Amino acid sequence: MDSNIENHAVVYLIEDDVVLRESVEALLSTNGYQCVAFGAVEEFTQLPARTQKPGCILLDFVLGGCDGLSFLKKYHERPDAMPVVVLTGHADVPIAVDFMKAGASMLLKKPYEPKSLLDCIEKAIEWDRSSMQQRQQANDCLACYEQLSPRQERILESILEGLPNKLIAAKLAVSERTIETERAEIIRIFGVKNAVELAVLLTSARVG
Repeated sequence: MDSNIENHAVVYLIEDDVVLRESVEALLSTNGYQCVAFGAVEEFTQLPARTQKPGCILLDFVLGGCDGLSFLKKYHERPDAMPVVVLTGHADVPIAVDFMKAGASMLLKKPYEPKSLLDCIEKAIEWDRSSMQQRQQANDCLACYEQLSPRQERILESILEGLPNKLIAAKLAVSERTIETERAEIIRIFGVKNAVELAVLLTSARVG
């Protein structure tokens, strides 16, 4: 297991069975994870905004006062939602389909082997780490966009269309020299070396 994941990831456990909750907490602690445990959904929802650490949620299927599916449907609407691993002793095809449609990342049937649980957690955290990086990249790109003038925005659109400077100049009724200057400034703002890197950056960040 990646030690970087162990030292910098948080697992949020929502489980109302005290014995099982303590058992999972001990397993996670032994394997280097920070575990924050809750006996009810309401306790978890009272948390402030999530930390900048990657993480995941271990969610019991049946919880006193609130079933896991109801919570999951609402939680999955959050833009910063973490992956959710659902723990259930009642897994069948209809239930699995309902949970996956509601946004569950994985479904793990009880009783499960400790290794199976740890494997699910590792996969979920890697997914969350990737999602966090993508969100940060998108935010950085949007911040760069805000620095562009209206003309630079139009030039950027043309660059992404693959148009050469000469055609962009004709399109905007300016000199080719002006396009060259503005193009260089756009490249500088986004911190890339050329138009190819710019296109890759914006595509990977799903911006533009």
